[in-house]
Amino acid sequence: MATVDKNSDYTLNTTASMFIVPGNNHTLEVLVENTGRVNGGDEMNTARKGINGDVLTDNNTHTGWSIYPLDFKQSFVKSLVTENWLSFVNVKSPALFKAELDIIGTPKDTFLKLDNWVKGNAFINGFNIGRYYNKGPQKTLYVPSPLLKTGKNDIYLFELHSASNTIEFVDKPILG
Repeated sequence: MATVDKNSDYTLNTTASMFIVPGNNHTLEVLVENTGRVNGGDEMNTARKGINGDVLTDNNTHTGWSIYPLDFKQSFVKSLVTENWLSFVNVKSPALFKAELDIIGTPKDTFLKLDNWVKGNAFINGFNIGRYYNKGPQKTLYVPSPLLKTGKNDIYLFELHSASNTIEFVDKPILG
């Protein structure tokens, strides 16, 4: 998997080299992450996420794209409770991971710490608590007590790069 990060340039022309074995079926998958928006200037009306222009392999244009939006609305995240989940063994990202937190007693405010995770979104009991990124600045995400309940709490992490098998809840924020 290659990652292309569009820093300050509004037009990104990327050339990648691939080695393709003749005679085999191949799939080209492109994941576009919407990390924000343009906040001023003429680009506000024309800035778009995704592929703008042709995708070529050996000067042949790819056509017939199938597009699948990953829309993490609250109803979708809550529906994940009934899904059959696989064990965490050699899973390649991007992927959606599930964990459970069992709380005994009254829930309290806490902070989710995701050491060794790279970049993604965290959801607890159907609520999006935020994006995490190992570059910071914050190293924890705030989880207010009203989002938690006594008993089983569902945690979903949509990781874009590299997952860990550990998450942690701490009582104080780690900022910077």
